[in-house]
Amino acid sequence: LACGVRRMFSDTGDCLLGADASIDLYRVALDQFKGGVYALPNELEARANKYKAYPGGRVCFAARQMQQNQSPEGRVDATLAPLRPTNAHAPIVRELLPFAPDEAAYPSVEFRNLLYVYPLSVNLSSHSTPLVSNVRNIAVRVELRTSDVRADANKAPTCAMYAGPTSKAPLVASALTSVAYHQQKPRLVDELKAQLPLALGAQAHLLFTFEQVSCDPKKVKKDKQAVAVPVAYAVMPLCTGDNQELIPNATHRVPLIDASAAGQP
Repeated sequence: LACGVRRMFSDTGDCLLGADASIDLYRVALDQFKGGVYALPNELEARANKYKAYPGGRVCFAARQMQQNQSPEGRVDATLAPLRPTNAHAPIVRELLPFAPDEAAYPSVEFRNLLYVYPLSVNLSSHSTPLVSNVRNIAVRVELRTSDVRADANKAPTCAMYAGPTSKAPLVASALTSVAYHQQKPRLVDELKAQLPLALGAQAHLLFTFEQVSCDPKKVKKDKQAVAVPVAYAVMPLCTGDNQELIPNATHRVPLIDASAAGQP
């Protein structure tokens, strides 16, 4: 619906954000940029007048630059392991895990077994179900499953996906992308993270559920429909080959399965 950008540091390394920083939002579709989200900052800075500002659209936040010898309370690493003791009421400060270039060398001082998932795109332009005739508000739900056996209704699902910053639980059963509004062939920019078990079995896979999200609460209440309705599924095995090695870091394509034909996975 809208995008905005603001530089964090000047050319001399000074922090440009303060206690009352804000970002103006513009009506920009990422699909119109060849480089996607990575081309957005330069485009908005160079030709901001070309785009229409979103009415009343502004993101406000606070930023604080700390000295090298300072460490905030509630600090946790990329696996949510606490790095500094704190009280239960202090806000959690999450460390980001950088993806260093190949030539950079950093010592590994802690054990991590993480999987990062980036849903890129899906084409549902010719897809319809008995419940949804025109699929256009799409969100993708991702689950990590260790087998093909249908989950028991009385058994708690495997909580392996890292939750968002607003969740009280660090790990949840599924992670959800943002909703692509009125787009049947959306390009997504979400980053999802999963905690992998120590040993992956041959049946370990990612289950993608593509959901049609209703944006009209009055219609949902009137027709007594669910806010999100599954319209398609996709499965990506995590192990490959005779040695059951983890799939390589690459862009993978998987076919879609109609939700009405597949039933509840």
